[in-house]
Amino acid sequence: MPTIDGKASVKVPAGTQPETILRLKGKGMPKLRGFGTGDLLVKIKIEIPKNLTSEERDILKKYAQIRKENLS
Repeated sequence: MPTIDGKASVKVPAGTQPETILRLKGKGMPKLRGFGTGDLLVKIKIEIPKNLTSEERDILKKYAQIRKENLS
């Protein structure tokens, strides 16, 4: 993740949902009046593929069967 001071590692916990906001403490802008820096907020965006290959579709169907979910 690019920050003001360079790159930082971000650990995204398993099960994180789209639009979740993660906070990187001390990686944001310097405070205007005072010492230290603020926090950098990272919003999770999920990109969903528009076209799937037949193999990808089969894998998703198997996953849905394991989770006992209905694919429409």
